[in-house]
Amino acid sequence: MILIDTRDKLDKIKHITNYFDRHGIAYDRTKLYIGDYQRAENPLILIDRKQNLLEIASNIVNDHNRFKRELERLDAIGGKMYILIEERYNSLEDIRDWKVPCKKDGTPYLKMSGQTLYKYMMSWKYKHNIEFVFCHKKDTAKKILELLEVR
Repeated sequence: MILIDTRDKLDKIKHITNYFDRHGIAYDRTKLYIGDYQRAENPLILIDRKQNLLEIASNIVNDHNRFKRELERLDAIGGKMYILIEERYNSLEDIRDWKVPCKKDGTPYLKMSGQTLYKYMMSWKYKHNIEFVFCHKKDTAKKILELLEVR
């Protein structure tokens, strides 16, 4: 049984729940203490899904304290969290060249460089038991099952 956080909006996870439905993967939506996905039988392995790098950069700039508290809760329970990013990158090093997307008027959504984002993510990786994983959006559900060791 996969648990999905209720704060993950249904329209944003349809590609995941549709895959689970097609493959007979049992899931339930509930408020999770940490992250967005976990197995009911193993609550110490967690996944926090991000739609893109802009979402992580926004967590740093706009939601830093909230995200920091979530990582502190992860540390307190001794869990491991995968931060699953729906982007086509191979490693953290690749995001050093990332550019913040711009609004229609040409102004960036945030003031942050790829190098700065990389430094934050590396800092989190070394301070907490987290691992950053990248995948294409079409592969997200399969990657969730793989990371949660669902067979």
